[in-house]
Amino acid sequence: METGGNVLVVDDNNDLRTTVANMLSHLGYTVASADSGENGLSLFLSDTFDVVLSDYNMPGMDGVAFAYNVKERSPGTRVVIMTGAGKDTVFSRKSTAVDQVISKPFTLAEIDNAIQHT
Repeated sequence: METGGNVLVVDDNNDLRTTVANMLSHLGYTVASADSGENGLSLFLSDTFDVVLSDYNMPGMDGVAFAYNVKERSPGTRVVIMTGAGKDTVFSRKSTAVDQVISKPFTLAEIDNAIQHT
């Protein structure tokens, strides 16, 4: 995806969500953010996004459940899961709903690379 695409960031941690959104805005992406899978899905349904970045471990709808909901409605939207739980944990639940997993902590370059090559 070329820089400037629409990205949705979903994370229940306000500091991390704000930091990631600011990093992506700095790189030229248009960013929307939500504090839960449920709110993220509501935003997703009201706009068009090229990539969704979601935390894995959130109360209520977790990142994988959120990814399933995204893919069910828009199979072509790429979904990247951000996790501190370890990639194996996410991939043990992974199906076609999750395109890529990045481990926390991550760098600006890693997150940009995940968006560009998902």
